[in-house]
Amino acid sequence: MMRIVLVVLCLTACAIDPYQWERVEAIETTRVTWRQVDNVISHCSAILGPGFWGGCAVWNENECTFFTASDPSVELIGHEVKHCFGYRH
Repeated sequence: MMRIVLVVLCLTACAIDPYQWERVEAIETTRVTWRQVDNVISHCSAILGPGFWGGCAVWNENECTFFTASDPSVELIGHEVKHCFGYRH
């Protein structure tokens, strides 16, 4: 059931996401973890450097963790999940 939800979230977000996406890795299966943090900009900038506004995704072998604030839009969740499957913008 969780896989279906993630696919629906990604498809919904991808349909309205203004970014030009490019698939740079062919990732078919991964473990996705969502963490909600108090200050997502500071948190993501500390991990990956400056330039993040709503969330970020971090890889560790076959696991992807994405970070957002406590009440993100479904579009933002889908955006970050798409990063977890090898897409970049």
